[in-house]
Amino acid sequence: MIIRSVEFQCYGPFTQRTFEFRRGLNLVYGPNESGKTILMDSVAVGLYGSKGKQNLQSWGLDGDCRITLLLEGRGSSIRLNRDLASGRISFLRTDDMYRTLFRFEGVP
Repeated sequence: MIIRSVEFQCYGPFTQRTFEFRRGLNLVYGPNESGKTILMDSVAVGLYGSKGKQNLQSWGLDGDCRITLLLEGRGSSIRLNRDLASGRISFLRTDDMYRTLFRFEGVP
């Protein structure tokens, strides 16, 4: 599976931001403190969660702190949405015709 996009809501320096990736090599660049490391770490946090939830929410903003990962593989795609405040996740796997193959919602 490859990462197609990472979407943030009130996470680190991002209030609402989506990063899209293409097949092959993707280059992420920017000035210091622009969020490059947050973007890299967010994949692991999206997949596995984080114990330091209060450190991840954007400063001065109230709202849901979420990460959504879109992963793509041969014949299927996965949309994983993790709410970092509550720990709730939704996991949706679909085939190439967008038919649901597997769905999970809850707190693991």
